[in-house]
Amino acid sequence: PQMRVKTIREGIVFTLGGPSTFDPLSDEVKPAVRRMLVERLVPLLKGRNNKVKVIGHAARKRTDGSPWKDLDDLSYARAKAVVKVLVEAGLDDRVFQLAGVGTREPVKVNAMAPAEAAENRRVDIILTEVLVDELDRSAQ
Repeated sequence: PQMRVKTIREGIVFTLGGPSTFDPLSDEVKPAVRRMLVERLVPLLKGRNNKVKVIGHAARKRTDGSPWKDLDDLSYARAKAVVKVLVEAGLDDRVFQLAGVGTREPVKVNAMAPAEAAENRRVDIILTEVLVDELDRSAQ
C-alpha cells in the first residue's frame, strides 16, 4: 500500500448555519438561504476555476424514522443540496468537492438547547487556492 502526504492550501470559508439554514433532520435549503447563496455567494464564485469544498454538518440527534441511515448521510445530503443550488445558479459542477462530517466538527460542542444545536446544522463552503486545472493535471 501507498501513503501520500500533501500540504493543502485552504482558502476562504463561508459558513451557512443557524436555525434558518436547515430544520432538524432535513437537507432542504430554506428559501432565505437559497436567496443568499444565489445573490451573494454565486457572484463571488462565478468565473473562478478554484476548487470549492462543500462540507455538511449535523447536530447530535437520533435519525430514527428519518430517511437518513446516520448523521454522516444527512450531512452529506446537506452539502449536496447546497451544491445543487449553486449549480442551478450557473456555477460549474466540476469545481465542487463534497463531504459530510456528521457531528465530528461541532461549533457548539455540548449543545443542549435547540438554538445551540441549530448552530451545528450547517454547511461550510471553502474557496481553496487550488485550481481545478492543477487537479486535472495531477490526476494524469
